Amino acid sequence: MGLNPTPGTILVLQAFLVIVSVNGVSVLRSKFVLREGALMAASEEGTKSFQEVLGGVDPLIVLGLGFCQMGMTTRWQPLYEGFSASASGAQSLLLLSCSMAILTFAACLSAYGRVARYMSTSGWKVVVGLVCVIGVVFVSLESAFFERDMGALWFFATAVGTGIGSALLLLTWAVLVIEGGSILNFPLAFLVGSVGLGVWGLIEPYLSDSMVAETALSVVPVAVSAALLLFTKSSSALTPPMLKGLSQNVAIFMLKVGLGALLVSMANEMIKLVRPDSAGVVLASDISSWVTVVVMAAVAVGVVYQLWSGKPSGFYFICKAAIVLCVFGALLFPYAGAAGQLLFSISTAGRQCLQLLVWMIVLMVCRKNQLPSVAFFGFMCVAWNGGSLAGSALYDAFGAMEPVGDLWGTQLVSVIAVLLLVTAFAFLFSEKDSHLMFGETKTSKKERAFHKVCEALCEHGRLTAREREVFVLLAKGAPVSAIEEKLFISTSTVSTHMKHIYQKLGVHSRGELYDLVDAEMNAFLAK
Repeated sequence: MGLNPTPGTILVLQAFLVIVSVNGVSVLRSKFVLREGALMAASEEGTKSFQEVLGGVDPLIVLGLGFCQMGMTTRWQPLYEGFSASASGAQSLLLLSCSMAILTFAACLSAYGRVARYMSTSGWKVVVGLVCVIGVVFVSLESAFFERDMGALWFFATAVGTGIGSALLLLTWAVLVIEGGSILNFPLAFLVGSVGLGVWGLIEPYLSDSMVAETALSVVPVAVSAALLLFTKSSSALTPPMLKGLSQNVAIFMLKVGLGALLVSMANEMIKLVRPDSAGVVLASDISSWVTVVVMAAVAVGVVYQLWSGKPSGFYFICKAAIVLCVFGALLFPYAGAAGQLLFSISTAGRQCLQLLVWMIVLMVCRKNQLPSVAFFGFMCVAWNGGSLAGSALYDAFGAMEPVGDLWGTQLVSVIAVLLLVTAFAFLFSEKDSHLMFGETKTSKKERAFHKVCEALCEHGRLTAREREVFVLLAKGAPVSAIEEKLFISTSTVSTHMKHIYQKLGVHSRGELYDLVDAEMNAFLAK
């Protein structure tokens, strides 16, 4: 059954989608409002020094996660160097590996408590590292198995090893960041992975004549990541809270983000399959390989600025860069010709931005609401990898109708991919849900109210600097002995300050002081 839309219709649809996408950037500015005070309210202080911002970065985690990201790509390079089976066989291997990764993430999600406890053990790290390295080595042994008529064994062993190993390695590194590392570890790790792929692309052409050298080079990123994992410190913080504390609003929000991640991954897979001649070039040594490096460097700078200033500018940049790059690459990819690899790199950079944004959302929501990171990161990875499988299935469905071979057929696929991206942004970005990431918890809001009320009462009573210190400790319920020890003053001095404080605030006892503070706090919280 043929599908015959006219080229003019496709172009009109593309023009419409360009307008929608550009307006989407404006929507992100006005609708997804992460107000300047939101991040300041979420932290104890506003502006921080660069030393404080960078002080939370863990170089071991950045390098480990960065090499893990790099290894997810380099492990497949031997498939493009004289693969014995057909191209469809290579695609089937990738999809089966992706399916195994989905099952692994789903299993970790269902048993998140036990998995979190095992992650802090040396045994877990050794097993994960071995499975990852063995899986990557199997990719390079394809010809040896096919020569002995054992292609089926190689196929399934490679899919299982790469799928399970990569899933567990990625999950372990991500949980280490979410549980205790700085949020800056994520963008820096993406940057390290992008730089690593760029350098890999420069080195690989010189080793194309040596399968042994190329195999070793493909294994190195995963092996380094697995080795670095052994040096991470075990932490009891990996014992997660229970899901029973999950609120309905947070659950709905995370489901929406998961659906958005699925749609983005689905669109990316469709774009990749439109021009397999360009997307099939995993690594390139030209300028296109450094597009993602430039984008991720800009994102890292934006996040540093956001953490330093307390303003959400870094997240704004990721949102705007992602939608522009993804849509730009999707719309122009069918016309790319010789520039196909460059446009695919641009689209990949946008996808990386979106993936990074989803990871950062998981980090912020898990920390703010004290939720198990293993469960929620595993859920997002199931959604992301599920989108890849769905995108491949959708492309195959188009192929069955025979529209994809011609230019207008690829236009139609690119239009649908952009529609998926625009729809994903509707789920990923919402003004209503922004407080779930950046808003205050009940505890932090109460603490802020207490400090504001104390400051207002001190100003109203015109208390001296020392009287202010005594007043705050009194309002917190500290006994006289604790005030003496804290401020290094005598009992008589504390009594004198208390007398002056009572007179200036118009109270006669500590009980009345408590009632005054409580009344002011209730009034503040009711605003």
